[in-house]
Amino acid sequence: MGGAESNSPTPREQVSGDLSSYFDKSAAIVRTYTDKLEHHYARPAMKTSRAYFDDRPISAIFIAIFSMLSFLPAVTFLGISLLIIVASTVTALVFAFLAAVAVALTLLTCLASTLIATAFASAFLTFALISSYLFLRLVILVRRDSVLGIPAWVGETKQRLMYVTTPRPTTKPPSSKRENGPPSELSDSPSSSMIVVQEMGVISQPSDIKHERELHDDYGSQGSS
Repeated sequence: MGGAESNSPTPREQVSGDLSSYFDKSAAIVRTYTDKLEHHYARPAMKTSRAYFDDRPISAIFIAIFSMLSFLPAVTFLGISLLIIVASTVTALVFAFLAAVAVALTLLTCLASTLIATAFASAFLTFALISSYLFLRLVILVRRDSVLGIPAWVGETKQRLMYVTTPRPTTKPPSSKRENGPPSELSDSPSSSMIVVQEMGVISQPSDIKHERELHDDYGSQGSS
């Protein structure tokens, strides 16, 4: 038991073993790619260059010197070109975004101004239409009733304004007491008679109401005698 426990690896040794195996795998991968680069690209290029140098030494020397001297300018050119392209793209995107925001704000301002002008125009047209209607009603009432049409027009205007500003009350059904009450209670005053007649759907003149009251009084005197 004690020997088995002493031979078991500790966590630190296990971690170091994992790291060493990972390092070995990485080194093997790098070695594989290096060998592939060497055998497929570097050695064939060296063989071609040596063969070209053996055939044309002056041209090979010129190309080698030109390549070494132009490497740094070529890399610098590529780096600056990429930097300019990226900077130009970012700048163009920023300016395009700012231009789009400016156009949107301009259109929003135009829309708000148009809506405000439309609201004022609607209010003016509404006032003009109502004023024209009231003036037309005044002309009609004055033409029909002469001077008495002015108070009627004022009352009609107040009634219309109160109807617009105040909520319309709900209609209540007529009470059974008013319908089933005795004749004496229904005809005590001209207003009650007027109400009863209006509920029946016929509006009587004051002379008719007076005639009905006289008939009712005669009927009551005959009954008492």
